[in-house]
Amino acid sequence: MPENVADEVLVLCHPVDKQKHIHEIRNLGIPCQFLEDDPYAEPGRDLLYNTQQSINRHRRLLLILSDQFLEEKNGWLIFQVILAIQKCQLNGECCLVLLLVRDMEEDLIPKIPILDKAKILKLSKNQYTQSLKTLKYCLKGQLKPLSDLLPLGNLAHGLAWSHFYGYMRHILPGLAKKIKNLNSYKINHGRMPIKFYMFLPTSCKAIEDNGFKQEEDLKVTASHVGSSGRTFNVHIYSVCDEGGRMYRCCLQTIPPSLSLLSSLDADPYQGHVQLSPQDRRLEVKRFYFIMKTILDHPKNEKCNDLAKMIIYDDSEIGGEVKRPSEVLLDIIKQDLNTDNSQSATASTYQEEEKTAENLFLYSVDDDQFLQEFTDLFEKNGFVVRSLRPGQPLFLQDEDLSECRWAIFLIKKNAALDLLNLNISAAITSCMDNGELNVIPVLIDVEPDCLPESLRWVTYVSNNEPDYKDRLIQILKGSTITMESQIPSGDVFIGLAWGYYFNYLRFFLPGLENKMNEKGELARSLSVERFFVLLPLSCSYPDTLADMKFVGQMKIVTKTIGGAINKTFNTDCYEIQSGDKTLRFLAEYCTPCVCLKSMHDSTFAGLNTMQMEDQIKQFKKKIDIILGKDSPLTFVEYDDTKETLTDVMIREIEGFN
Repeated sequence: MPENVADEVLVLCHPVDKQKHIHEIRNLGIPCQFLEDDPYAEPGRDLLYNTQQSINRHRRLLLILSDQFLEEKNGWLIFQVILAIQKCQLNGECCLVLLLVRDMEEDLIPKIPILDKAKILKLSKNQYTQSLKTLKYCLKGQLKPLSDLLPLGNLAHGLAWSHFYGYMRHILPGLAKKIKNLNSYKINHGRMPIKFYMFLPTSCKAIEDNGFKQEEDLKVTASHVGSSGRTFNVHIYSVCDEGGRMYRCCLQTIPPSLSLLSSLDADPYQGHVQLSPQDRRLEVKRFYFIMKTILDHPKNEKCNDLAKMIIYDDSEIGGEVKRPSEVLLDIIKQDLNTDNSQSATASTYQEEEKTAENLFLYSVDDDQFLQEFTDLFEKNGFVVRSLRPGQPLFLQDEDLSECRWAIFLIKKNAALDLLNLNISAAITSCMDNGELNVIPVLIDVEPDCLPESLRWVTYVSNNEPDYKDRLIQILKGSTITMESQIPSGDVFIGLAWGYYFNYLRFFLPGLENKMNEKGELARSLSVERFFVLLPLSCSYPDTLADMKFVGQMKIVTKTIGGAINKTFNTDCYEIQSGDKTLRFLAEYCTPCVCLKSMHDSTFAGLNTMQMEDQIKQFKKKIDIILGKDSPLTFVEYDDTKETLTDVMIREIEGFN
């Protein structure tokens, strides 16, 4: 490979866009190479491998975007975007330049960090020559560090998942029934929609408008990992039209997690980075994009069509003309006049599940694992196909044509080159429809056994507890889309700041006050510490195993963003150490539980290796934010080798 290849620009685009703009790109006066024309692709290697290598060896990537590029959801095009983003993340530099063609509007660019922070140019007919000059200048320019473009990482991604995991998934599934049981619903029949509304103000500050009024709270009690349960408040507001008729709805004036973005400016802290109004506006759009993806996903069927987000521009200049209450009233009336389509949606998901019985199981060796997994899948209602005796070990299209899933068993000492070649072939066969029906199962091997071109794929490892159950859940769920595998990047930063601003900055001072008050529960504690548990397996059961629940300590009540009078509690537990009774306050680390939820979803762009790295980075960030004198102690332990009781005895006695 010649040395100057590293200075070339690699062009990624739709075939139609290549035909229309190939002469313009090649006449820029700088070396530009279209991906499919790369002369340095290795003969005999699979297309995924050569695509990865081509993207890696070029300094700059030019992504030509058109409506057709986005609308077709072509798997190959999305795969190229995945690898481009992955390259930026690994190198810590943004090497992407986006060129919008064929009247493509900037607002249509997916709200994905790196993609929406890259240099974006539009090929304008009115300023055609100048557009090309600007493009040439950008392609020859210096690469910008990601730390400058994204100082807070993929902030909105973590905030959206945090709000869904910590609140929305608890309140939405039973919301319709609870609303219909309200007296206010019966009194206001026909004027209260069965829906949860959520304002997303671009200032990231809670909406204040005397045009609507909080009337009551709807209480939802739900189990929460490692705790005795929590009660969630759903605020019900009223708003009147010009004729004085009252309408009611469930409303959050801003998600508490999103209000973090205004808190960063209001309460500077160590490591603080100020956000401009433009940055906040972009994060709000990202939050909307991610949250909508989560709420609309078939895996969250019980949440489908039950929530509506309202992006509201509350900037002083150029903001909304209508007041928030007027906007809300218009939307309520519109929703009351719209037929509910949930029943049709539900039947669609049921119909999709009925077609999920066929899968192809591949293993290089016809051994006990092949039989073990065949029995597992058949027990769960799947029809299993595999290579027939005497059949070549290379997959053919007909092997997969009638199967919805392809499962690859990757074991220690297996012929990895052959396995990876067949995985690539299987992925290639499903690229055209934008779906990813391939699941590698790692058995006693590490993820780095997969080639770089395949590490973005959702995989299952027997290092995970209950990995077989997770595999069955994936197979019984909806098809994985290529879009959902776009790497989420550094979500730990948003989760860490959210954990501090929306929880620890209220909880820890409140805990100190409770300790100073010397109440009965506080006096009984063996050590005045707050233990946050981090099991290495990332398995978070609903209760703390072998622990006796003693009671709940109410710490403090605060209003955070749209959550009015939110109560912070923690649980007290008791264990025996010989003839001694030890009492302590402990809970699982909620943001890390959220990361596990993202990982298990298969559509958050977070595989096992990435999740484990994000948990480590999260802990480091919290330690920096809190400093050395914090009463919080992270407890990292290998829950596959030792019990939590033994771990806590060691931790507590270490302070005495």
